[in-house]
Amino acid sequence: MMRLNRISIERVWPVLDTEVLAFSELRQDELYPSIRPNQIVSYIEGAVEFGRQAGKEYEYNGDLAPLMEHIVRSDTRVTFVDEPKKDGDKLIRAQYIRKPATILVYRPSLEQMDHFFLRSGFHIRQEDLIALHVCHEWFHHLEDTRFGRTDDKLPKIVMRKVGPVMFKQPVESTREIAAHAFTQQVIGLSWYPLLLDLLIDYSERKVKKEQIRDSFNGLKQEFKRAVEADVTAV
Repeated sequence: MMRLNRISIERVWPVLDTEVLAFSELRQDELYPSIRPNQIVSYIEGAVEFGRQAGKEYEYNGDLAPLMEHIVRSDTRVTFVDEPKKDGDKLIRAQYIRKPATILVYRPSLEQMDHFFLRSGFHIRQEDLIALHVCHEWFHHLEDTRFGRTDDKLPKIVMRKVGPVMFKQPVESTREIAAHAFTQQVIGLSWYPLLLDLLIDYSERKVKKEQIRDSFNGLKQEFKRAVEADVTAV
């Protein structure tokens, strides 16, 4: 059995760095068209840093019991669900329900992740896969109860003005960016967890590694163009 934080995923699969992966999350936000090019990196860096700083209070060392104890002490319960749940054609991994505070972990997602790693040559401990699922959702609970919401800590987008009054809206995708960073910090991963979701999706669709590499290179170029748009604009 292998620890998740000790595998070299880059030896088997194409990879992307944190900034580009976070950009792939940010660009799906409904407010993304309203974000100026010179704000993109600050939203990404702000969300990643917020998640990492929050994660420094906790450490998963391979023993699931202390992590679960932290979660229980925060008045949150963890429930495992046998039936799959999907968002489109993708399995939902876990969900956080606010009242009563509950983290739902979907077993089909654990199985899918386990099969992916086995096909990749890694026999990962089940406890590590569970930790990966619960950490992400637990962060959202901690946002509600301890740290405050990530999107409230970052600048809001001005949607309209009526006289001196400005109506602003938070960039909600920054919460997901921060949750991935929190999970990475707590588990001690060398790679940003969103990478795993992308690789599993490609693997399930039987996309060849060369095509994945091309797709990742395209995303890198899109990120570069997005942040440089204000520099090149006439």
